[in-house]
Amino acid sequence: MALKLPPSDPVRAMGRYRLHVGDLIVDMRASPPHSGADYRVPAHRALLLVPLGGDLEILTEAHRHDCPENTPFLFARGEEVTALWREGSWCLAIHLRRDRLNAALSAAVGGACKLTSVATLLQSGRELEQTLHLLLALVADAEPQQRPALLAIEANFYRRLAERLLPESGGEKLFTPVRSVSEAMRLVREDHSRAYDTEELATLVGVTAQTLRKGFRFCLGMSVKEYIQTVRLDWAHARLASGRDGRPIAEIARRAGFAESSPFSRAYMRRFGEPPSQTRAMAVRAATV
Repeated sequence: MALKLPPSDPVRAMGRYRLHVGDLIVDMRASPPHSGADYRVPAHRALLLVPLGGDLEILTEAHRHDCPENTPFLFARGEEVTALWREGSWCLAIHLRRDRLNAALSAAVGGACKLTSVATLLQSGRELEQTLHLLLALVADAEPQQRPALLAIEANFYRRLAERLLPESGGEKLFTPVRSVSEAMRLVREDHSRAYDTEELATLVGVTAQTLRKGFRFCLGMSVKEYIQTVRLDWAHARLASGRDGRPIAEIARRAGFAESSPFSRAYMRRFGEPPSQTRAMAVRAATV
């Protein structure tokens, strides 16, 4: 599946188009007069470059990389990178958050990990290409998209990109595990109803509380407290969605680690977009069909 510039006259006329898809910054531009562009990549962000209509030459502070047409190039180094391409061709540049990519990687491997300092070509993959096609379609679409649709595309992009970095895709050198955060995650999952605080967890895994806070933010994109609540909500959701747990919702909330039903219901609604009672009702109906 080859990526192609959408047949949009306004986009071609402007020579450049930029839009925000959640926290992604999608930058599409034609070859400028000097046949290249400089991108400054902060330490907390990464850059995905995809050449369209021709190959790309990428210059970093220490190396030169040849990037074939339609081949994604991932750059995450907190420095400047220059992209050079032939006149008349286009380049898709996607600026992304490293913590969001780390969170997608961590979810994929089932433990905490983080992207290393990388400047590398990525193997082709149909799923990632499909998501890039969606982003290209947004560039050409004159109709504004609703926020939920944009957030869904954004989440799918991070998930698909993470899949390209997994070990079976040759990406074992592109990310590293973070032991302290993974160990803290395991402790929470094993005893989710326990009232852990950050200081206690940090002591148990052998790091300072500040180190653990930073690790959770960087690897999972959330605080320790938010992670604990997410584990508790997921546990409760699994019981309610099974259709086989007949305990009152208040009892399930208590077993999940919530002292009161009202905070549980509000948090549940924010995470799953429906009240706990609706999840149970749908599960019961499905079981009786």
